Amino acid sequence: MQIPEQFKKIFTWFGQHVRYTFTSMEEAAMFAVQELKLKENAPAKAYFDDLTSGKYSEEDLFNLWLYSGAQIGIRKDQTMLSFLKYMRSLMDCAPPHQG
Repeated sequence: MQIPEQFKKIFTWFGQHVRYTFTSMEEAAMFAVQELKLKENAPAKAYFDDLTSGKYSEEDLFNLWLYSGAQIGIRKDQTMLSFLKYMRSLMDCAPPHQG
């Protein structure tokens, strides 16, 4: 499975620094969705809809992550599908209330 060029930034965002900056991958995912403005990015939402549609095996999704430019893995008790679904769900969440 190839990663469209416009989405490589999403995955390469998960570099070694994430381990030292965040307490969990979920926290890193929340920050990535916010920083990369994925809530406003319809193509990113459609891409994640496709990834989480069920048409890809766990091995396919693992290989996507492995060859995406991401430098860290997910928790051993989590599947790639569940993590990608989590990221996709964050794209529909309301932004945090400020003020």
